[in-house]
Amino acid sequence: MDEKDKQELLDLLKDIKPLRRSAKDMEWKEAWGKSGVFGKNLVSKADGLPFSVVMKKFPIRKEIAKEGGYTIHAHPTLEIGYIIKGKAKSYFEDVGVIETGEGTLLVQPPGLKHGAVSVEEEKIVIAINIPAVEWDEQ
Repeated sequence: MDEKDKQELLDLLKDIKPLRRSAKDMEWKEAWGKSGVFGKNLVSKADGLPFSVVMKKFPIRKEIAKEGGYTIHAHPTLEIGYIIKGKAKSYFEDVGVIETGEGTLLVQPPGLKHGAVSVEEEKIVIAINIPAVEWDEQ
């Protein structure tokens, strides 16, 4: 990123207004029908920001990753994820299957296939998407 690009990004972000929300005050909403995956939109498209933030909760599952299932997928956005609780085996098309867990930071460029292979402990992830998306659209 050159200096001109950095300045354009800073110009885009300078008008952002402070926003404070408590996830404790929000209800969990199930995604993808009856998947058992729940989320809380901390920052959504409706907030008018160039990014969205969602807290996702994944149940324990000893499943095998399958192409086309909810586990292996790609987003049209940049996704930054931080695991705040839990343990899982996750697949990333650039590195294969790796152990992920509490304290793991994941940066996934648009189009990178990824997903849970198995969830060994209930997993809670904070996911930031740029540009903004609604979490159950992902």
